[in-house]
Amino acid sequence: MAVVISARPLWLKTVRVASAPSYGARMRLCVRHGLLGEIALTMDVMERSILGWDIMKQMARVLRLDSPFQVVLYADSSSVIQSPLRAVQLDTDANEATLCYIVQSLQVPSAQQYQDLMTAIYHKDVMDLSYLLGKGLGLTGVTTEGGHTSTLVASAILRDHSTDPYAYQPTAGHCFPRHGASLTYLLLQAQADPNTLPPKTQPTTMLELAVELGSSQLVQILLEAGASVMPVKGALPPLFLAVLHRHRTNVQLLLDAQADPWQEIAIASVLCHSLQWHGHAARKEVFNAVQAAAAQSAEDTVIDMLQQFSNATEVVRRDQSSLARVKPTALTERATTIMKQTVWKYQHIIEKQSRQTNFTTFRWRRILEGLYLPVRIRNELQSPPELNREETFLHQVD
Repeated sequence: MAVVISARPLWLKTVRVASAPSYGARMRLCVRHGLLGEIALTMDVMERSILGWDIMKQMARVLRLDSPFQVVLYADSSSVIQSPLRAVQLDTDANEATLCYIVQSLQVPSAQQYQDLMTAIYHKDVMDLSYLLGKGLGLTGVTTEGGHTSTLVASAILRDHSTDPYAYQPTAGHCFPRHGASLTYLLLQAQADPNTLPPKTQPTTMLELAVELGSSQLVQILLEAGASVMPVKGALPPLFLAVLHRHRTNVQLLLDAQADPWQEIAIASVLCHSLQWHGHAARKEVFNAVQAAAAQSAEDTVIDMLQQFSNATEVVRRDQSSLARVKPTALTERATTIMKQTVWKYQHIIEKQSRQTNFTTFRWRRILEGLYLPVRIRNELQSPPELNREETFLHQVD
């Protein structure tokens, strides 16, 4: 039995260039199996063109496939494969049109395909990336012949966030899903694990990277794909980072994903300087996001968001003893001083820096050390200069 749906809701998630209005009745689009002839999907479209990606997403849901890239579309009258990000031009003289599809199995990228994916990411070529993934590449594995999956995802996050222009811009003939984060989005749609960890002693999670960059679009995409809000051992909780940066949208996204604002972390993990500045005893000090937010200025704080979240969950926590909040440890004088210094630096110095991320800071050096990046992308992140004690305060703050 065919599934009947409307295509319009999916268009809200893509960047589409406005075209001339289409008048008249809706067009009925049928998608049938190219070999068996069975109609799997019927769509009512409002215009005479629709993105191949919109159809692939709907087909993946109907057929319960792992990835939209398993769906191969082509015109009923030819064997030309439809590009995912190009508009399917429908016959304007008919009220019904037909597309054919076949399903392909996902395959692990070869060494050459991995390098081609990396090249497309490096050049911010969304069209080429979708073409390569459209061959049925699946990124479920941690490693491939060409390299580590985390390298692809981390590189895509960094390139999506960079100010470099994309190789192609949306036009009337094609558009990009989640424009501004399309590279990352497409990799996740190809089953890349948002929780993939680089092969490092102290790895940086993909969500930690996105939060540190301050991109709510990347954070939302990772969370939708199932990114965990729980940090790996020794890493900072994403919510804590968002609180320090006072990124209200990211704070709300993480709270909605059930991130715990009371989770205690080691102060040493957030220091903008090495432990030598504060003494190695600081390694034992802990605090949480609520305490950090409470130390922010009244004019620029996210403490109100954390309080609202705590109030909303208090009843649930009382009813479920396993979720009962542990009373936070009182801060020592040393911990209070370090926390206030850290909050002050984020609030008064970071906001004065340019929008271009400064990858030379002490904090960013630690983040990049936890990523497994290719040489050509790592080289674009400026090597940190030699820092002296007098300059450290200004230069090592991220």
